[in-house]
Amino acid sequence: MILNAAGVVDVVLLNLSYALVHKKGVKGLAEPRIPQLSEFSPGTEFMVKEFDVPLARIPKDGRSIWVNWYGGKPHPYDVRMLKGDNNWPAESFEAWVALIEASISQ
Repeated sequence: MILNAAGVVDVVLLNLSYALVHKKGVKGLAEPRIPQLSEFSPGTEFMVKEFDVPLARIPKDGRSIWVNWYGGKPHPYDVRMLKGDNNWPAESFEAWVALIEASISQ
C-alpha cells in the first residue's frame, strides 16, 4: 500500500505506479503481456508470493511501489498481504517472467 505522511493512501503515487510499469498510462494496457527487464527501474526487486504470484518492488523517490503481475496485467499490490514466510526473491528475472507466462495461460 502506498501511504502519504498522514497515513492515507497516496492515490497520485498509486496511479503513477501503473504508468511507471507499463509506460502507457493507467488505462493504456488492455491485453495481458510479458514485461521486459528494460521496462523496470534499476533496483527493482522481483519477488514471488506463495509460489505463483509475481510481484515487483519498484523503487521510486525513496519509496517502494509494489506491483502484482499475475495474469500479465500489472496492478498495485497491498504489501500488507505479505508475511515473513509467504514471499521470497525470484531466482532470476526469467523465472519471475515464467510465473507471469503461466498465469496468463490459466
